[in-house]
Amino acid sequence: METAIHDVINAKQAEISTWLKSNPTMGENIYPPLTYNPGKGNLGVGYWRNPITKKVEPISTSLEQVTIILKADGKGGYLIQTAYPAP
Repeated sequence: METAIHDVINAKQAEISTWLKSNPTMGENIYPPLTYNPGKGNLGVGYWRNPITKKVEPISTSLEQVTIILKADGKGGYLIQTAYPAP
């Protein structure tokens, strides 16, 4: 997953730079989150809560994309707040 995250950050560098140039305050998240398919195939297993049965069930589709949420560090840079595989 770390390699996939690296690939997303490289592919989305223009969006990240534009966001950082807007001088986000410390703790502000990039919006919308960064989502990208790094071309590495299925990246994991996911679960969701079925709204009808209220049971947690596996996601049946392949999770080939990565979603990343960045948080401004207040010094012109960012931290990765979270990253996860997505359908």
